Amino acid sequence: MEKKLLTALHQAAQFLKREKIPFVVIGGLANSVIGEPRSTRDVDLKVYLEGRTGQEFAALVVKELAPAELLPAGSPLIVSVITSPNVIIDFLIAIPGYEDEVLVRAPIVRIGNLQVPVCTPEDFIIYKVVADRPKDWGDIEGVVNGHRAKLDQVYIHYWLEQFAEILERPDWIVRYDDLVSQFV
Repeated sequence: MEKKLLTALHQAAQFLKREKIPFVVIGGLANSVIGEPRSTRDVDLKVYLEGRTGQEFAALVVKELAPAELLPAGSPLIVSVITSPNVIIDFLIAIPGYEDEVLVRAPIVRIGNLQVPVCTPEDFIIYKVVADRPKDWGDIEGVVNGHRAKLDQVYIHYWLEQFAEILERPDWIVRYDDLVSQFV
């Protein structure tokens, strides 16, 4: 893993811990721990603001991670900054419900010299199915291949069914089941 990613993760984790903001590592860094590592250029963290607004959090991020520069985000639920050493950190604001479970389930894992909460393989899969990009399905395949019988398929199916219904994407479940059947 690139040193600059570890430096950015360290900066973000220290800031979040200092501010007592719960967080979970997701995305490419989580994949490097629980899946098949691939190149990633950013740090993705799910954050639990508990009473702060996204705008308040964004101002705090820029102040605390100076010289961080706030990047335009496509969603009010994402606060993206570019930090020194030129790494993008995406703080994805957790939504109550499913994401509360993600936080509770997240084990503390060593990444570099840090001990940080990282989403479980099951939650990683759920996030990646909902993201639904070609690279996400490759990441899912790596996690399914690496964890096979250890995955809690009941948990995965429960949440995939919830998201598939809300987002009108029943094809996600079919695609996921087809992928899993390749590794049985």
